[in-house]
Amino acid sequence: PNVSLGSNPIVSFKCNSTPYVVPSNMDLIITDLVATAGYDTTVEANGTTVAFFHAWSGGNGYHTFATGYKADAGTSVVCNRDMYISGYLAHQ
Repeated sequence: PNVSLGSNPIVSFKCNSTPYVVPSNMDLIITDLVATAGYDTTVEANGTTVAFFHAWSGGNGYHTFATGYKADAGTSVVCNRDMYISGYLAHQ
């Protein structure tokens, strides 16, 4: 895919129970996740679990996808606990 040439091609948001909806004409490529220590955390895309982090102690948990996780246009991304997600928008 082509990387977005818009004013904000990089996406970073606090993921929680309020859905982040991928814009209708773009795909979101998730590259990084940061979860808070001490809690089991899940990331869901349209109701399907796409990432799970088991509770651990000490510090935040970081995960970087080697090639990114693609969330198609219109996908609702939610998390069961607060975490941070970053990536970029790509043209379809």
